[in-house]
Amino acid sequence: MPITVLDRAPRRTADDRLLAIIAGMRHADPDRTLAGIAKRLEHMRERTLRGCAKWYPSSVVAAVASRAARPDHRLDPQLAQSDCYG
Repeated sequence: MPITVLDRAPRRTADDRLLAIIAGMRHADPDRTLAGIAKRLEHMRERTLRGCAKWYPSSVVAAVASRAARPDHRLDPQLAQSDCYG
């Protein structure tokens, strides 16, 4: 067996994790606003992409947009076309 099999798995990137959290919030409560998502992320003590503790609606949009801008993105079409994410 090759020694590389025992190597650690690569960590998921922070924006993938944030996107999963945001998508989960959106799925659980479709009527939640960007401000509501931002407030919840603060309560969860999640950091923004820039490492700040304070979330704004634009920070939520930036987190979703940063993932969608990557060439390997597979953003949920329903999330991408949502009015909430403009």
